Amino acid sequence: MGVKEFNHQYNKIPYYHFIYEGEFFNELKAKNMVLVDGTRINSLFNQKTFEQYDFTQPFVRFKKAAMFFIHYFSDQIVRDLDNYIYKPVIDSIRKTGIFFDDNWQHLSLFLMGDHAAKEKIEVFLVPHNAAAVFMSTCLESRFQEELVSSDIVYNQNNMIQIDEKYANKRNDEGSFW
Repeated sequence: MGVKEFNHQYNKIPYYHFIYEGEFFNELKAKNMVLVDGTRINSLFNQKTFEQYDFTQPFVRFKKAAMFFIHYFSDQIVRDLDNYIYKPVIDSIRKTGIFFDDNWQHLSLFLMGDHAAKEKIEVFLVPHNAAAVFMSTCLESRFQEELVSSDIVYNQNNMIQIDEKYANKRNDEGSFW
């Protein structure tokens, strides 16, 4: 797979798309995880990334990029996306050379979860300045669900929380809140 494009206001914006199929929810809990067959998780993602990327084609390299992760789960078990370590995926895509580095100056990360028949991880890499446009154009269907009032929960006693927040700040000057 090479670079893809989407259109926005008569401009073609490049992006990359990778898909990793498999049950990764256990393997992505520990850095440098070794799989049952003895394969390191880093090696597995390198192999799966390189299988998807066509090194013979011209490519676009992003100085500053945004990486969107969509981790699909095959069940409805509640899982915290921030408890998973996506570093092996990031590093394997970085090794293709399509973005400069994975430090905060060159890469921003977005995590989303969804349901699918089989577990998989979908990754999109886009120019940083096109991240919002990409979300509204290419990931539009994920944000088009009808908003229902039960999706938003308002605190009934907002003043108490505000007072507690400021009281905590006075007691602990080292805290942001």
